[in-house]
Amino acid sequence: MASQGERGSLGRSAATHNSVPSRAIETPRRRSAPPASKSQPESVPDEIDLVAQANADRPLRVARTIKSHGSYNPTRVSGERRVSLPTVVVSSLLVVLILGLVGVQAFVGLPGLAPWFTPAPAVAPATGAVNAVSEYLEALKAGDAAAALAMSRPKVRDMSCLTNEFLQATIAKNPISQIGNVKTLGEGSNTQQLVSASYQIGAEKITNWFNVDLIDGVWLLSEVTSSIDLSSVSPELTGLKLNGFAVSTDIITLFPGIYELTIENQWIEVAEDRLIVEAPRAGQSFFSAALLLTKTGSSEVSKAITTKLDTCLKTQELAPTGCGFGIRITSDKPIKKSTIRWKITAGENEVAKIKPALALGSVMQTRNYVNIEFAFRGIDESEWLWEGQSTVRVVMADLSQEEIAVVFA
Repeated sequence: MASQGERGSLGRSAATHNSVPSRAIETPRRRSAPPASKSQPESVPDEIDLVAQANADRPLRVARTIKSHGSYNPTRVSGERRVSLPTVVVSSLLVVLILGLVGVQAFVGLPGLAPWFTPAPAVAPATGAVNAVSEYLEALKAGDAAAALAMSRPKVRDMSCLTNEFLQATIAKNPISQIGNVKTLGEGSNTQQLVSASYQIGAEKITNWFNVDLIDGVWLLSEVTSSIDLSSVSPELTGLKLNGFAVSTDIITLFPGIYELTIENQWIEVAEDRLIVEAPRAGQSFFSAALLLTKTGSSEVSKAITTKLDTCLKTQELAPTGCGFGIRITSDKPIKKSTIRWKITAGENEVAKIKPALALGSVMQTRNYVNIEFAFRGIDESEWLWEGQSTVRVVMADLSQEEIAVVFA
């Protein structure tokens, strides 16, 4: 058995047929191996393993393995560390696992441990939807049309009545106030919520619900305006105005609010002079309002009918224009104009009884039914006397012009 050398040296033994005394060798400081002894048997090339020591000042050790008679007898270097491939792989996996746990702990936290970083909590669906409705109503209250439209899921096409100027004129007369009790109805879902809200427009107290959807991470209202059909009041013909702003089309888009209706035509007024849009609605709402003659309009129509009738009676023609009565003569000789006379023979009081009213389905015209009989008398150039009768049953007045035009039929 080889004897142990002094500290800092290593032992070497060689297995042969005859035992060879062991001897200690000093560890060389050079990288070259010491010369082989002549008494040693033939050996394989030396394998030099340079082992990195933890201490830089410790000398490198050289290990030599000598082959003899088909077997290896390795000698182990004092302080040597050998690392196998499986050990490296396992160590790497452990490092990855530890780093993963650290990451999870940092952002999420493990049971019983406080996370190193607390992420901002996600906004709950109910909270996001409620905030969207509140922002929309606050924008209307402030007269900010652009901000209110920004809360809309669909794009609004008709912008004529959705300007800041129009909205501010509306809330100046009937402000939006008392916004509150904004809450979700039912559970909803992560992308759809039904939100209820209470508010006041002028003196009108309103509670309404809103459909709110999550679109690309933003909660938006399904509707922020209402489409109103005003064809019953024919805005273009009547000169309709909403809160002082002229309207020229039958269908308009409005924010919630109270709108005062006025007509530019002096003969006509709207029976319902206020349009209340309580909340945004999908589809189209029909505003049904009767148009009426103003007191001045009714009086002026009556005067115009009487004037027209008097004019017709004085006209020396066989068929006066617009008078509704007339006669045809079969004589070859024309009737002398100076001899033509028209007079009322029945229904003379019919005109005085007329109460002018706008015609059904007609905005700028009155229509009244009468039964007035007229008699004709005239002499032709042969001095023959001609007589006849004609009847008027309808009286109409056109109010589309500055002067009322009356027609009998």
